Amino acid sequence: MATRHKSNNTALVFVGAVLLAGSVTCLVASLIGRSELRRWQAAASIQEPGDLQAVGEGGDVVIVGSLAPDAPAAKEGLALYERWEHVVEYEDGKRESRWRHNYDYDHKPTFDLLVGGHRIRIQNEFVMFYNPREIMPNENVKLKGFAPDDVVTILGSVESTREPLRVEAKYICGGERDRCMRHLSGSSVGPALGAAFLLLVGGGLVGLGVKSWRAGRPTRPSS
Repeated sequence: MATRHKSNNTALVFVGAVLLAGSVTCLVASLIGRSELRRWQAAASIQEPGDLQAVGEGGDVVIVGSLAPDAPAAKEGLALYERWEHVVEYEDGKRESRWRHNYDYDHKPTFDLLVGGHRIRIQNEFVMFYNPREIMPNENVKLKGFAPDDVVTILGSVESTREPLRVEAKYICGGERDRCMRHLSGSSVGPALGAAFLLLVGGGLVGLGVKSWRAGRPTRPSS
């Protein structure tokens, strides 16, 4: 009985320690997300191409514009897209289905963004999408991306202030700037809440295990 009691206490402490480690991971993710949000909140807002020269090459910028109407639509009317595939996996006899991003089939070419009647060339090799369109060519494939004429917000850095003007995008968000910032804000708030929850539960389990272990420890007879 004593051995089982000790084993249960050890399990409580172990699980609690794992949850505490998870809370640290969530906290780090939250801090990174908060830093990223502050970075783009401080970035210069580009109203016309000439503003890029004031920022200078390498500077962070936020640009709201629309994909040029002559951008080639590669698939399902989308000029840019990520490919997601539905996969089914079996583990321990349980069936699990999920959507997996297949990077090999992404289509993210350089394109022109229209800003105040002018064009800015957007490079986006390692870009992330927020608020994209979603199109399902079939039940097992989902395309997430943007079509010609879509209004988007670009978060990126200036590559060239000479013609053709170029910006390297880090994020492309469907819609206006505020909507994009709300998504970035969520990337810090969610992990922060997770960290608080894991810290509370993990700390409770560790405390309970240690307290129970001490209560069950035999006392030494007095001499």
